[in-house]
Amino acid sequence: MGLKQNSKAKQIPIEEDLENESIIIAYNSQVAILANLMGMPVIFNKHNSCFGISFKLPYLLKGLYNPIFEIEPERIKLVKWLSYC
Repeated sequence: MGLKQNSKAKQIPIEEDLENESIIIAYNSQVAILANLMGMPVIFNKHNSCFGISFKLPYLLKGLYNPIFEIEPERIKLVKWLSYC
């Protein structure tokens, strides 16, 4: 048993894929960091390196256009922290 690559699937760069989204719910740190640096609101779980600047999942109860998602997270703080890792 093995995995086969789907040759019919369209290969889209992650940056292009993220541009079409309103909010990102991420488990993987790489996607979380990229989306966050692109200025998108992102929700992570507690095991993600970006958790310190995550929005909370219950914020979605007020919809995608909840004004809380307009607040800028401390991206500089995250980048500085990551640079020390």
